[in-house]
Order: sequence, then C-alpha cells, then structure tokens
Amino acid sequence: MVIYILLFLFILVALLAPIQVQKEITKIIFLIFIVLAGMRAVSVGADSLTYADLLKTSVSNPVCLVLYQYEFIFYYGVIFLGKLTVNSQVLFFIMNLLVLLPLYYFLEHESPNMVLSAFIFLIAMNSYYLETYNLMRQSIATSFILWFFYYVKNDEKLKAVFFLLVAIGFHTSSIFVLPLMFIRKIKLQYSFVVYSIIFSSFIGLAYFLYGSNVIAYFSKVLSSEVSKYAYNAHYVSNIEKNFNGLLMMIIPNSFLCLCAYPKLKDEYYYKVFFIGTIITNLIASHFLAYRITYALIILEIIILPLIIINSGKGKLKTTCIVYIFFLCLFYFYHLIKIAGNNALIGHSVIPYMFYFEKI
Repeated sequence: MVIYILLFLFILVALLAPIQVQKEITKIIFLIFIVLAGMRAVSVGADSLTYADLLKTSVSNPVCLVLYQYEFIFYYGVIFLGKLTVNSQVLFFIMNLLVLLPLYYFLEHESPNMVLSAFIFLIAMNSYYLETYNLMRQSIATSFILWFFYYVKNDEKLKAVFFLLVAIGFHTSSIFVLPLMFIRKIKLQYSFVVYSIIFSSFIGLAYFLYGSNVIAYFSKVLSSEVSKYAYNAHYVSNIEKNFNGLLMMIIPNSFLCLCAYPKLKDEYYYKVFFIGTIITNLIASHFLAYRITYALIILEIIILPLIIINSGKGKLKTTCIVYIFFLCLFYFYHLIKIAGNNALIGHSVIPYMFYFEKI
C-alpha cells in the first residue's frame, strides 16, 4: 500500500507546479504508471494470472484463447507474442502501454490541466488507474473509446469508427458506445438533467432495497446465462454491507453532473458523462455496474478540470476543490478497506509486489 501512497503524494505535490511545466511532469507520472503496472507480480490484479497463463499456453494450446476470438486484436496479439516470449512482464508492459499512451495523448489534446486529470485518474471513486491492473482488456478498449469520443466531438466520423473498431478488437462490449455518435447536437435542459438524476437514483436505490426477490424470481425463468448475469447470491446476502458502496457509486457522479451543467452543458463529453451517470444510477445495485459504464464515466478526468478552469474564483471552483478533497479521503479509505480484507489478498491490487519478489 505504501507505493500507492507515495504515488498519491507525488502527484499531489506536482499539482503545485507552474502550468507551463505540468506537461513534462505528466510524462513522468505516466511513466511511473507504466513501470508500476508493467513490473507488478502476477498476484497483483484480479486477472493478471489469467493473462499470464493465456500467454504461456497460447502456442501449445491456442484453444485456450477461443473465448477471445471475436476480440481479434487481443486474440492474434497474444498468439503472436506467445511465439516470441512467454514472459508475463512483457505482456503486462505491452497491455499497459496500450492503456496509458493513448490516454496520455488524449489528455494532451483535451485536458486543461493534465496533472489534475492524472490525479483524478488515480483517486476517483472508480479507481481508474488501479482498475487497469484488473480490467486489462477493458481498460485498453476504454483508452481507444476516448479517441472515438474525441473524433465524434470534432465531427470526424471515419476516424471515430476506426478507433471504435480498435476498441472492439480488445473488448467486444465497446460496440455499445456506437449510438453516442448521434448525441453531439442534442441540447440538455437543466430540469431534464435534475429529474433524470433523481429518478435514476431512486430506481437504483429501490432496486437495491427491494429488487433481490424480483431477481431471484426471474433467475428461475430466464436462461442460465442471463440468470448468472442477473443474480449474484453473494452480493444479495451482503446487501447491508454494500449500501454505503452503492451510495458512493450514485452520489459522486450525480453531484458532478449537476455542478458541471452551467459551464459544460453544450460539451459533448458532458453529454456522454451524463448518460453514463444515468445508466450507472439505474443499475448501481448490480455487481458489474461500474464495469458496464466504465468507458463513459471515466470522462470525469476531463469534466472536473474543465469545471475548475471555467469557473474562475467563484463558489463552483471551491465546491470542486472540496469534492476533490473527499475523493482523496475515499482513496485512502479504499486502500485501507482492501488491505484489511483477507479475502482479497492475493488477487487484488494490495499488497503491491514487484515481479521479482517472492509471494
């Protein structure tokens, strides 16, 4: 856990640097991100061991990759790499380069404060950086989806489709962002934003409190695959323990949507983030909710710096700074919670271990 605290402190101090040198500092931050992600042991990250095993067996037993055959870039990439090396660190480095380099260049184009965006990337409720250790393919896809959004925003549809195809090549769920090509010119009314957030939050909370019986019923009549996705007995059995986590999924994004509206209501990124927030609120009680909308709500790394830059010295800027302070507190709470959960040790991000350390 110490290494994550040091990373937090380094970026926090970097925020004090003059804006003229922040681009260079951000390069250092992303280099640290890449090194830590690439040099981690296979015990760090929920799926790290799975990908390491896939690489080792990709040549001798390529049938092990059959589940990924539609994610064609990942599928053929692992087979090709497996013919060159079975070293999992090479795979981790390549996969995290594919996450972090496109993200860095996206921030270079779009963020008014790259260091702040990197800081949010680390401390946000969704723990985007730490989740790159877990959601490896989805994180790669998300970085290319951000470029899809960039080209949609700039009305360059052909380039947008190209980056979407690249994203699909790593995670087929990326196809679901395609309809967002057509929302660029939609005007959002403040009343619609407010009522949508209230309604979706109410549905999400009501479903959490009363929906387990409904899910249990439908799980008996739906197909086995749908049933498996719709019902999680462990989650329902620990429903009281997860209530605070549910609120933490609904409140921050909803709050950010409301704060951003006056300054960013016509921004394409805001519209995408708003849609991501509404969907997250509606399905917040589902144990995969944060994964489903991951590629949409990650835009908070752009939204928050834009609010602060565009709000001058008023109350809105102060509100955003207080919001960031609470994100910092939650970051440490999140680390402590993981460190204190013995069930997570060994297949989570804590304890961090380098590949050459003995488990």
